[in-house]
Amino acid sequence: MGNKVEIEVVAYGGWKNNLLLRNGEAEALITLDVGPRILRYGPAGGTRNLLGVMEDQLGKSGESSWIIRGGHRLWTSPEDPARTYAIDNATVTHAMEGEQVVVTAPPDPSQLERKMAVSLSSTGSRLRIEHTVTNQGTTARPISVWALTIMPRGGTGLIPLPEKVHHPEGAANATAEDFGPQFSMSLWPYFSFDDKRWSFREQMIRVSQQENVAATKIGLRLTEGWVGYVQNGFLFVKTVPNIKSAVYPDSGCNFECYTDSHILELETLSPLVNLAPGASFTHTEHWAFFPVANGVIENMPDEKFRSEWLPRIRSALA
Repeated sequence: MGNKVEIEVVAYGGWKNNLLLRNGEAEALITLDVGPRILRYGPAGGTRNLLGVMEDQLGKSGESSWIIRGGHRLWTSPEDPARTYAIDNATVTHAMEGEQVVVTAPPDPSQLERKMAVSLSSTGSRLRIEHTVTNQGTTARPISVWALTIMPRGGTGLIPLPEKVHHPEGAANATAEDFGPQFSMSLWPYFSFDDKRWSFREQMIRVSQQENVAATKIGLRLTEGWVGYVQNGFLFVKTVPNIKSAVYPDSGCNFECYTDSHILELETLSPLVNLAPGASFTHTEHWAFFPVANGVIENMPDEKFRSEWLPRIRSALA
């Protein structure tokens, strides 16, 4: 028989109103004083936060400009200073819808309403997050729903690549798809192939978060369905949805990874939609985590990781 998910209001980081979801094995914390933001996720007991937060920015609200704070947030893409950086420094409303906690921010200056519906499985670490943007205005808005997770410092991001196949050598036994590319990649102007934080391998891209370095970012059309981050004894993973027929922002990206000297972000994006007045669009992620021995995954060959860990990751996120 599974554990019961408990939900209670707790203090956190100087804020009085935060919802803590826990099942005896895992927990997640959502603040109600700003947001919507998930500010903690990890093993039960509060001893470890698998999300990165800026401790000096917690417990505050009402600022006149956008504040990063950390944790997991909901934006809209393509990135635009006037729309994307809408201030989320005020309280959010919340409600229970079945087993979900639903937190909703008031419409921003673009009249876009952002909402997260969060539910924790009764056992294990699986967390489901539905990110919904609703157009409360009178003009259609071309947007993508953008879910950004800030990871703690000093870890390594894991970006899986599709398995390689041989060139078909000729047209006799090939299809048009056999001659096409496997995935696409977008590079931001501040990316460099000389940057040693990036390791491009046959089965995986790995990227390390380091101090005293400049910003860097890439985007991809990922087909493997997940990304991860390993740091100090835990592997965090989350899903990357991919709709094959859809058009995605930033030259076709359903996933983007940004890092600088303070953070590393794992970012998933929905297809581009022309959001009509009164319409909504929802983009869903699933999360999970695993305890691991320090240094094991960081130094594990990709082939061994695929054989030993991929079945566990897919099972946990299914």
